Amino acid sequence: MDGHQVRVGVPYTRALTPSARLYSRLVVIKGFVEPEAFLEGARRQLDSMGIRGKPYLVDQPHVEQNNREQAHGSHSPFLRRTIRIRDKEIIGFALGVEELTAEESILLQERGIGGRRRFGCGVFVPATRG
Repeated sequence: MDGHQVRVGVPYTRALTPSARLYSRLVVIKGFVEPEAFLEGARRQLDSMGIRGKPYLVDQPHVEQNNREQAHGSHSPFLRRTIRIRDKEIIGFALGVEELTAEESILLQERGIGGRRRFGCGVFVPATRG
């Protein structure tokens, strides 16, 4: 790959474990690129699966609390990420969901939300901090 080495380890499986808080590094919902609209789109997808947990956008670590209200445009206070697929740049956000029941947690880990999941988007894992 362009002169770089790639090392592949031995694959392993892990059972899904329920967690009250889950996190996805990048969720992409077509047509939703602004934080408020994106969060509403995520809420609708969770509702359609019967998941009552509360979605939240992950804050950018370097944006100070007192500057969050002033941040806008490309300087969103939330962790906005992109993925390039061929010649197209896809925009999404890091998303957490909290207050999940054990059943909701497993369901969300199994199904995920948003699109581009075969590229790793919308995959949820137990949150480790926050």
